[in-house]
Amino acid sequence: MTPALQFLRTPYTGSPVSEKTTYRQFVNRTVYGCYDRKDTMEFPFRCPSCGALNPIEYKADEHYKFECHRCNQMTEALIKKEKFELLFDFGSWAFLDGYYREAVANFATSLERFLEFWIRTIRHKYSVSDEHFEKMWKLIPKQSERQLGAFAMLYLFETGAFPHFLNSNRLKTEFRNDVVHAGKIPSIDETVAYADLVFELIRSLLIELYNIAPTYVTADLKKKKAQVVNKAYTERRFCTEYAFDGMFDIGGSHPKK
Repeated sequence: MTPALQFLRTPYTGSPVSEKTTYRQFVNRTVYGCYDRKDTMEFPFRCPSCGALNPIEYKADEHYKFECHRCNQMTEALIKKEKFELLFDFGSWAFLDGYYREAVANFATSLERFLEFWIRTIRHKYSVSDEHFEKMWKLIPKQSERQLGAFAMLYLFETGAFPHFLNSNRLKTEFRNDVVHAGKIPSIDETVAYADLVFELIRSLLIELYNIAPTYVTADLKKKKAQVVNKAYTERRFCTEYAFDGMFDIGGSHPKK
């Protein structure tokens, strides 16, 4: 059984789960330890001063600022996860809640953002400036086929191998398009099969990326962390970062083969 299948189908055994435990509470404990997000799309930040729980709605970036409801301490915070990791987690929550169509959409978007992450990591390897890269990326920001083409060519140059895994049949492109664009409602088995496909592809490419550019995989996260720390220092606020277990653990250790 593959890791994604185990994550989606194996009961959580880290602590006793009562019959009243909701799917949302279940996946919170699976992905975020013992935090309880209840039924909202919020991250459970804890005040570094008094330890109070301060749920904050997710944002487009990983930089957060909150005022503790208990002690009024202002804190700058960073979630040490790349966007594709969070999107895969969102897909897992949707799956466990029974929203299979939303789960497939999140898994599909997670893969697209991972390919962008792969490209961004390689550009660090060749010291391409932020200015030049962002100007280039603006040419294809919402064109997934062009992004796929950019990735395929870069993968060929970096590895010398043809990206056979990008075949539309292997990627289940028709299935993905039917769900996202045509309103198809996938079955539980179709959803798990697609989650498996996306997870295994991201995992294998991530391991390969660590071999190709080992010191650059976390470059963007380190840059974001420095920005958060500097802002907190300038404004004399607490600063904290959150690194937690998930599907890929970019902010933590090297993924296992």
